[in-house]
Amino acid sequence: QADQWPGGLPTDILDEGQVVIDRLGLNVPANLPPGRYQIRVGLYAAATGLRLPVISGSTGSTADYVTLPVGLVVMMP
Repeated sequence: QADQWPGGLPTDILDEGQVVIDRLGLNVPANLPPGRYQIRVGLYAAATGLRLPVISGSTGSTADYVTLPVGLVVMMP
């Protein structure tokens, strides 16, 4: 989890469709079993703490996260 503005910028100054690149570290437990894991991300309203909805452009369905197209692969040491 990381609580920060995306790209260090308040979201109310971003333009619709603007791409924001944000780099974050991901700590995984040392005993995490080997395998392929999905990474989900979401945003929340700072004022309320409520998760923001994400609406799929292709299906119109809603969720409170997006699954990234690139996952995490954990291999044996």
